Amino acid sequence: MLRPVARVLLGLALLFAGGAHLTGARQEFQAQVPSWFPVDADLVVVVSGVVEIVLGIALVALVRHRVAVGLVVAAFFVVVFPGNIAQFVEQRSAFGLDTDLARGLRLLGQPILVAWALWSTDAGTWLRHRIREDRRPAKAPSTPSPHGGPMYLAISTDGVDLRLPERATDLYASYRQRLTSDKIAEILAEHDAGELSEKADHVVVPVATLRRLAAGRVPEGWEADFEGMLADARAKGRLTDDGSAITAPLEREM
Repeated sequence: MLRPVARVLLGLALLFAGGAHLTGARQEFQAQVPSWFPVDADLVVVVSGVVEIVLGIALVALVRHRVAVGLVVAAFFVVVFPGNIAQFVEQRSAFGLDTDLARGLRLLGQPILVAWALWSTDAGTWLRHRIREDRRPAKAPSTPSPHGGPMYLAISTDGVDLRLPERATDLYASYRQRLTSDKIAEILAEHDAGELSEKADHVVVPVATLRRLAAGRVPEGWEADFEGMLADARAKGRLTDDGSAITAPLEREM
């Protein structure tokens, strides 16, 4: 609950700041444009204000794409950081920052804004997941898998099982027998394992079901990998808006 509230608050703050760039505080914001920057200071203030307004709207409205938006917002805060440094180094007074101490404290606020953007949008979780995956050595599957490694939901007349749960990098669903769509939907419903998509080519699996099926079968650190997978799925539009279910491609296992 805290993250969505923090994301919306950050979006509103950007909307307010962007509006201030274009109106009453336009002159003061020019103090944050480095003297060495080869573009008219007023133009820089106007453009950055428009960008902040767009990013603020995106944070509030583009819920399903919040990971991508969070990455862009965090990058924006990094890009404009030289302006805060310039205000400190060149000892420019604006927004009540008329001492070196005040301007120095403002510098410390920029990393907080970057962290805020990454945390409130799940972009930080997604980044950690990607970094871990890039550093992890490739391993050959210890058991046969139709998907080359990631965990998958195996659907059969015997029920539903989560195979290779320790490999929480992605999620697929598969079935071996010649099951009809109606039968697959029936099995999923019987075991509280989700439902078929309209085209019957994906399974919408509750996140709680995955945790239940993986309980007691995964190594330490699995939860962090799992959260990273969910963040990755959110970035790809495969996680429901409320984060309660993930969409998994359905394939027939040969």
